[in-house]
Amino acid sequence: MSGQRRGWARRSLAAIRCGLLILVLAGPRIFVAKLAHQLYSRTTMLGVVRDLSEPLPPASFACVVEPATGEDMAALARQVRLESREGRYQLLVRLWYHERGFGECHVTRSADTGELRYVQWLVTAEQLREIGWETRFSGLQEDEVLLENLYTLEKFRRRGVRQASFTLAAEACLERGFRRFKGWTFAENVPNILADRKENWLMFERLEERHTLFRVSRRVVESYDPPIAIPLPPGHERV
Repeated sequence: MSGQRRGWARRSLAAIRCGLLILVLAGPRIFVAKLAHQLYSRTTMLGVVRDLSEPLPPASFACVVEPATGEDMAALARQVRLESREGRYQLLVRLWYHERGFGECHVTRSADTGELRYVQWLVTAEQLREIGWETRFSGLQEDEVLLENLYTLEKFRRRGVRQASFTLAAEACLERGFRRFKGWTFAENVPNILADRKENWLMFERLEERHTLFRVSRRVVESYDPPIAIPLPPGHERV
């Protein structure tokens, strides 16, 4: 078997294993809903950008953001059963991304207890090319970092964990010579959009993401140059 085929077989087995874990731990309802989404769905996504030279919000608690270790990923795997069913799905997908070799996984831990609170991925344009995902996240420049797969453990939500993690990650990326964060978020993900607005992200494009039989395609619907303020979701105009 060639190296390319071995790689495909390894990725396929990892995806199947992830799917079975979702079925067992997240339950049949979520498994069927996510499977249907992969078979066929059309979703609006917002492309967002954050200039790292702009003032960053202060970290609201003492924490440490650092690359994830094998022990960290094992701890996240143990955490899966402690989350809600939707949270279990979200963590299992992130564990799959780590196994897939997707960029740099970073964790946030409390500075005093060392307890894990948050996980996120920082991905460069070079790293996207290495795994063949440069077309899925098109337009990422060499001085930009893709911020992806953000997840706060449920018991630590609404405590400023994401904002503190964002600030410390931005400072570290600035030291490495990067100038901007980029990301894509689902238009219906209201908590994420509100957090993006609070952290002064701007919208540079609106696109349609289509899933067809486990294949993903993206089509830009509107682009904005210069980027514009992210619109408030319906019903949140007073936020």
